[in-house]
Amino acid sequence: MKKKHYSESEARHVVRTVAKTLCFCHDRGIVHRDLMPENILLSNDGPDATVKLADFGFAKRLDTDKDGARVADSLMTACGSPSYVAPEILSGRSYGSAVDCWSLGVITYILLCGCECGREARAKKRREDSDVKTWRSSQHTYMHSCTHPCSRPGGGCWCG
Repeated sequence: MKKKHYSESEARHVVRTVAKTLCFCHDRGIVHRDLMPENILLSNDGPDATVKLADFGFAKRLDTDKDGARVADSLMTACGSPSYVAPEILSGRSYGSAVDCWSLGVITYILLCGCECGREARAKKRREDSDVKTWRSSQHTYMHSCTHPCSRPGGGCWCG
């Protein structure tokens, strides 16, 4: 995604397509874990562009229990791009597919506003050059200073 600011209808098209793609993945127990604008590819700059989700390098399949049922919050690895990572990853708790929905909420905010939230934008470059422990700390501070646009009552995935 190259544009700095998207119209509401363009953002809706991109977000809806990515949400449907995430639901397809989540229905199969796959969590992307590195959703960010750089991993959303558009075929052109027009309003009817084909939208594709790329870079499944951090993607992981949710664990299953002894009966073959998926364990919803079975992932533990701290990964993802600092500006888009969900709080459950930062806190070191187990997590599941809802982390992708958080990242999509951040992306939606950026598409509509043309910028990242608060001081996050100012610290982005420094944080991306640091290790996981450092960005966990800065993200924890950031989470308390910014109300996130993505509401997930009960922690569930709203894209489904």
